[in-house]
Amino acid sequence: MRAAGASGAGDLEEVPEDLRRQLSFIVVDDAEDVLRHALTPTAADARPAAR
Repeated sequence: MRAAGASGAGDLEEVPEDLRRQLSFIVVDDAEDVLRHALTPTAADARPAAR
């Protein structure tokens, strides 16, 4: 996952389309938004770790 400021959202176009399909992008406005998203558990976090 990559967090990008609203002013950097256009930079996402530089990422090849095949990679963009594999990633989740969250456009944020400030560091508080980054922390909110970074510290919120996701479904992937609930999965058991592979051994």
